[in-house]
Amino acid sequence: MEDHNLILLTALAVAKGAALLAIPLVLTSFLWRGVTWLAPTGFAEVPIVYTFARFVGLSLGFALIYAHNGGLYFDMHRMFLPDSVWNTTFQEFLVDRVNPLHFGPDKIINHLGLEGANLLFSLMIALLALILAVAIGSCFRIWWGLEALRAALAAIGISLWLGYMTIYTMSLLFWLIYLFNFWTFLLLALVVQYYRRRSFASH
Repeated sequence: MEDHNLILLTALAVAKGAALLAIPLVLTSFLWRGVTWLAPTGFAEVPIVYTFARFVGLSLGFALIYAHNGGLYFDMHRMFLPDSVWNTTFQEFLVDRVNPLHFGPDKIINHLGLEGANLLFSLMIALLALILAVAIGSCFRIWWGLEALRAALAAIGISLWLGYMTIYTMSLLFWLIYLFNFWTFLLLALVVQYYRRRSFASH
């Protein structure tokens, strides 16, 4: 009976992990279709817009992670302790750990300052704002009228979505590490191998 319960609990944990992996993939697929529809022709071939927007998004995600908890959520020394923040349920993970409402601009504003770590954080945010401004400004130099506005909105959308996906991915990674311990690395290896095979098959 104990073995049966263990197998059932393991299968349930794997199913929850698979669901958490599938959620961002499905949502990203829908978002990408929306961006493809919104953005003007050639949008993805303009590095100063498309690449800059992605860079800002990834960097913004890490900035929000730091601003939200100062990195305490990702302290490996406390990862497997009984009071670990990752000792949480499936529902709590979605409602609390990766809730986008918990990563609003107020978190960034609270960490802006002119001393110590706050100064470095402020400089990084200023740099990201400048890069995004360059990307948006370039939209209005490369395209005209409505197409320029569509390109700017697409760039902003990509930045915001990648910012959230960075938060989601990092949080999911640490939750899975806590949940599966060393089995997480085997799962990651299988995922990497799967995408490598897909990449080779497409060439």
